[in-house]
Order: sequence, then C-alpha cells, then structure tokens
Amino acid sequence: MDVMHCADLRIGAMNNDRDHYRLALEDEVDNIILERGDRNSELIEAYSSRPEVHTAFIGYLMRTHDDSRVETK
Repeated sequence: MDVMHCADLRIGAMNNDRDHYRLALEDEVDNIILERGDRNSELIEAYSSRPEVHTAFIGYLMRTHDDSRVETK
C-alpha cells in the first residue's frame, strides 16, 4: 500500500509520537481512499459512513509508525 512508501509519513513517524503521527496518517489515508474511489466504491462507502471501519483501518495502519521507526535504527 502507498502508506508504506510515503516519505512524508516515514519522516513523520521518526519525528512524532503515535498520536501526532495518527493525524497525518488519517489525512494520507483519506487522500488515498478518495483517489482510488473508482476502484472500490464499497470500500469508500464503508470507510466514509461507518466509523468502526475507519477506526479499524487506521488502527491497522498505525503499525507503520512502529515499522518506520524500526527500519531506521
């Protein structure tokens, strides 16, 4: 997924705690989801209208914070 290759998020992970990183992650994921809307309208609908889907998706992707910090050590 693009999140793992996003240089801005990788830098953000190194320079921010998890809470601040989450804010940047949510913005980036929102952009990715919207850009790919034509590929999976059901995902967009669930992500946009069901808070539990949004929360679970972002929660899963929060591992990128830890992964980015480990990779640079």
